[in-house]
Amino acid sequence: MGEPISVNITIDLDKVLARRTRGLAYYGDGEPYETEEVQETTIEDLVLDGVVAQLVKEITSDRDFHSGAKSRISNIRDEILRDLLTPILTAAIEAAVQPTNTMGEGVCEPVTLSDIILQRGKGWLEEHVDSRPGRGRTTRIQHIIAEAVDRSFTGELQQALSAGKAEIKRALTKHAAELLAETLAKQAEAQGG
Repeated sequence: MGEPISVNITIDLDKVLARRTRGLAYYGDGEPYETEEVQETTIEDLVLDGVVAQLVKEITSDRDFHSGAKSRISNIRDEILRDLLTPILTAAIEAAVQPTNTMGEGVCEPVTLSDIILQRGKGWLEEHVDSRPGRGRTTRIQHIIAEAVDRSFTGELQQALSAGKAEIKRALTKHAAELLAETLAKQAEAQGG
């Protein structure tokens, strides 16, 4: 036959791999129309898409890894937010603000937010929470202290009662054992003598 034929073919893969997508565009008057957009896709894009798809598949199939990664990401996010917000909040709390009336006029000397928080906290603690007949009115701080003392006293009283019961039980058991031994000794004498 004759000599072999040599054929050189050049393929532009970028053109072959171009993706066509449909979307909406708008005329100048705001009327929508459908478009067909061409997005160039390279081999590298396809390889990256494949790698990402494989990673997503592996991560979503491994629930332990996913929940651990989610937890680590949440912790990192919280640390970043704490680092970013701490100086801002500290500055806001320490900065002086001017209290105003409804007309926007200053009503007193500027105060810091921490002072306002302390004043409001003090006011909250001094509010009356209940009024019991014969006992007068109780402030919130008095109520909190009374509850804490009551819990502490009740706990100590229960411990003391438990210890007392245990001591009484030991004493009764000892006395009952002595009484039983004495009774048995008297019966043995009566039968033997």
